[in-house]
Amino acid sequence: MRIVHVKNPANLAWRLAEGQRKLGHEAIVWSRGDRYGFPYDVLMPSGAKWNLWLLKKLPELSTFDILHVHGGAWRGDVAYKVISILLSKMPIFIHCNGSEARHGGGLHWMSISDGTFYTDPDIARFMPEGSVWVPQPIDTSLICNASSTENERPVFVHVPSAPELKGTNAIKNMFQQTFPNGEAELRIVSGVTHKAALNAMREADIVFDQISPMGIYGFTSVEAMALGKPVLATLDRNLYPADCPVIYPCATKLMELAYDVTGRRHYGSLGRAYVERVHSSTVVARKVLDAYEAVL
Repeated sequence: MRIVHVKNPANLAWRLAEGQRKLGHEAIVWSRGDRYGFPYDVLMPSGAKWNLWLLKKLPELSTFDILHVHGGAWRGDVAYKVISILLSKMPIFIHCNGSEARHGGGLHWMSISDGTFYTDPDIARFMPEGSVWVPQPIDTSLICNASSTENERPVFVHVPSAPELKGTNAIKNMFQQTFPNGEAELRIVSGVTHKAALNAMREADIVFDQISPMGIYGFTSVEAMALGKPVLATLDRNLYPADCPVIYPCATKLMELAYDVTGRRHYGSLGRAYVERVHSSTVVARKVLDAYEAVL
């Protein structure tokens, strides 16, 4: 099967394409690029030129079996509507990550889709009926083998890409109230490269993902679990599999994780197994390919 992914928010398209390639399919990513330097196969222009550029690609698009659109389909993305008319036999799948569905802006052209995906599970209620949950994929072999860390003074690491959205101030307050005498250390690492963030998490005993009203965990949690680290996030249990090992943060849990090395190893082992089962790029790719096949 030949698949073209358009846009690459949060590098999800690239990781999904990697999983599809491993399963023997041809998958490429066309991206506008971003400030994080996520990879792509073809760089698209941004701004007003983007629609025209995509329409000029119609002859090449017609050679693909699937068009997989990421980041929703906004009112200004008129090229998708034209493609749905001129290449009516090629299935179009529209994939939402999070905010584009929560705010509604990225749901404009949903009627042209042959199937829809969503990644943050809290947005399921905004998506068309029959939409498929696509967990954030990860190639665990690119991270490292899971291993526990035992710092003399327990180290919690928080690596927010957007501190105002990840509840960084609330995390600081909870940590200071729980360990007023410096019994444990909180390292906040923000505004760094992805490699630096991973290295910070490798040195952690525990990773603190986020405090957020959305009730979800982010890709930080996925990477941390792949590293065999216990993870803290304000999780809505109704949104995830019953055996999801992400821990809801409170003073009791923070102290338990800080002082119980055996418990940390236990949670780390559960997290690694969960990621392999739910987030492995090939597992996620199979789920997406099944949705394609159902339409084809």
